[in-house]
Amino acid sequence: MTRRLSVRLGFGHGAYACVGRQIARMELTTVLRAPARRVPALRIAVPLEEIVRKKDSVVRGLVAWS
Repeated sequence: MTRRLSVRLGFGHGAYACVGRQIARMELTTVLRAPARRVPALRIAVPLEEIVRKKDSVVRGLVAWS
């Protein structure tokens, strides 16, 4: 039996859950909220419709921004 290729990246679940996933989530939440707290008027420079995201990549992200 062969295994189907999966392009998802995750922390797993159940017995295979990464023990550091809760710490990683807490760190990311803290890092991503900090700029909004420090600079309340901070906004993105372009409309959301103009932001181009990667489609053919294992890692999610933006193609480019200006």
